[in-house]
Amino acid sequence: MMDLAGYTLNLAPFILFIGVVALIVLQMVWGSHYRNEMACQKLRLEHLEKRLVAAQKDKEKLHRGLSDMKRRQLQSDARNTSAYRGDRTDLTYELAVKLARSGVAVEELAETCGLTRGEAELLSLANGTRRGTPFNYKQT
Repeated sequence: MMDLAGYTLNLAPFILFIGVVALIVLQMVWGSHYRNEMACQKLRLEHLEKRLVAAQKDKEKLHRGLSDMKRRQLQSDARNTSAYRGDRTDLTYELAVKLARSGVAVEELAETCGLTRGEAELLSLANGTRRGTPFNYKQT
């Protein structure tokens, strides 16, 4: 209690009022900070979800690519095994001849049909092409 010019002033309610106001202001500041932090976390979570979806798509692409590579490797192994045994089917050569006549490059011909580079060059030359371009016999 304080006595000012004959008036008695009780400071307890005033101090209590200031304390309540301070708590309200503190709660507003803390709540604002908390809401900002929650908004940042929400944005980060959305970003991570997008990255997860992209990673899952990449995983699926890699899986398909790996399956395709495995299939091609098995086909190549089968071709190499049959070539080693000397029982290549005529279908491989028929396809190679058709590709050579259509002007497919030697490297692609060898890779597609499982031929050696020499075999592909020979087929390419024997079937009317030179260095991957169609050869017109009428011009020579």
